[in-house]
Amino acid sequence: MFDFDCTVRIMTEYKSCHENVAVLRAELKATADERDVLLCELERLRSHVDRGEQSSMAASESHPVHSYDWLKAECDAVMDELHMLQQQHSDMVDIFCH
Repeated sequence: MFDFDCTVRIMTEYKSCHENVAVLRAELKATADERDVLLCELERLRSHVDRGEQSSMAASESHPVHSYDWLKAECDAVMDELHMLQQQHSDMVDIFCH
């Protein structure tokens, strides 16, 4: 005997699966396109870095590399500024929230 409800259910599931496959294909294409764009960007950045390393090697011959002490002093100055900004932020929050 022919079961109409069963056939309808099977057709509905088939349609749903077919739609899911279409969505997955579209997502796969979008992902592949994004991957291709990112690979191009990576290659561009690599060539930029390679050129930068070559120019920095040429520049390092005429300019000494910053010493550890200089870098530490810069880091300390930035950290001091960060702490000052955090304090200002806390003060402003206290003023406007209380």
